[in-house]
Amino acid sequence: MDFVEQKAQSRRVTVLDLKAMECRWPDDDRNEEGLITFCGCRTVDGSSYCTEHKALARGVGTVSERNAVKTLRERA
Repeated sequence: MDFVEQKAQSRRVTVLDLKAMECRWPDDDRNEEGLITFCGCRTVDGSSYCTEHKALARGVGTVSERNAVKTLRERA
């Protein structure tokens, strides 16, 4: 299964309730009080995101492939 197809089960934590090592990926909606909520799942060491959201933030392809796309866009 591709990382993009996976979806982390959000704990819907507000920014005030986020603790160390909890995913900072914002949810698509707000909670009952109208506050933006965040994933809150355990993060991957050295990242602000859980495994699934880190993969989404990073994008697809290898580092070289992502850099090539960036270079092509800059020269276009």
